[in-house]
Amino acid sequence: ARFGRSLALDGETALIGADLESEVLGSVYVFERVSQAPESWVETAKLVVPGGWFGWSVSLSGDVAVAGAPREGSGRAYVFERDDAGTPGDPTDDTWPQVERLHNLTSGVNDHFGSSVAVWKDTIAVGAPEDDDGCAELPSCNAGQVYVYRRVESALPGHEEVRWVPIATLLESTPMPSNSLGDPLALEERTLYGGLASDDTFQHTGGSVAVFGATVSQSN
Repeated sequence: ARFGRSLALDGETALIGADLESEVLGSVYVFERVSQAPESWVETAKLVVPGGWFGWSVSLSGDVAVAGAPREGSGRAYVFERDDAGTPGDPTDDTWPQVERLHNLTSGVNDHFGSSVAVWKDTIAVGAPEDDDGCAELPSCNAGQVYVYRRVESALPGHEEVRWVPIATLLESTPMPSNSLGDPLALEERTLYGGLASDDTFQHTGGSVAVFGATVSQSN
């Protein structure tokens, strides 16, 4: 099952991914803290979708949860939002309906979109660490790419069901083969951090981190 493959915590809510719970299909468990006692975490929901390795990555911000399924086709990321229509002030009867299924139409089969996810309020970032767009002239270069989505409150003409829309794709300023940008990811306010674990620019350490700001450009 690989329960604990991924973890996310925000306030009194925790997500735990189990990406191989049933063959290649996974689940994400939602826990709520109901008191300050050590044993006070109660499972309140189980999120399940028919996505390959669903739960490989998870992220949580307030009432928005995101989980990656990098082995569903070229990869997917699922968005859930808390529905607290139950007992007021009691999170144990909240539900988490799926509100969006994110994917990149240009991704290749082995891009592994959804290997990493990050959410902060109205912004979601999804990593595709084996995406080749940054060095398309090289076969299977695995430079990596990060896709950014923004939540929209009102319906868009012709796309009434869309709630999270793509706003940017991020690459290294100089994409390099096998750097695998975007695994892992961290997002806070308007700053996004993308791991480059295979970057050998600094050979004495190995690996680096790319930092992107609100202008969607890589910082030094």
